[in-house]
Amino acid sequence: MNIVLFVVVAVVLIAGVGYAWRTVRQSDAVRRAADPESDPTVGSVSTGPQVSAFHVRDQVASTVFEVPLGDAEAGAHLVDLLSMAAVEHLRHKSAQGLPLDGVHRIEISAMRAGQPEVIGTVELPSPGQLPEPLTPMASAGPAG
Repeated sequence: MNIVLFVVVAVVLIAGVGYAWRTVRQSDAVRRAADPESDPTVGSVSTGPQVSAFHVRDQVASTVFEVPLGDAEAGAHLVDLLSMAAVEHLRHKSAQGLPLDGVHRIEISAMRAGQPEVIGTVELPSPGQLPEPLTPMASAGPAG
């Protein structure tokens, strides 16, 4: 009789913990759906290189990436990658309400010996207008 009572109590406790766990997870999902700003992963730009500094002064939006350059000059692929990431970062900031009026270009910097170094710029098609987002290429291999 004691063993049966012990098993029943254990099953009830396990079911209660499972129910509480499911309720907490569902309430988090409902909260995130109701208020996306409370979810730190919503709208984050964390899939690309990390931006360590960003500011707009006069006609230039400066974006500094936490990417080490080493001793060599920045390669064309790195400059292209960071240029695209800077445009998308500015697009994200604009969607959050940053006005782009008067911005003519984006200055891209990476880190050399702990200090930002300008490695490229992106000229905007017209003041305040960002280039269209690039779509990934279907194949990175040589043509033909």
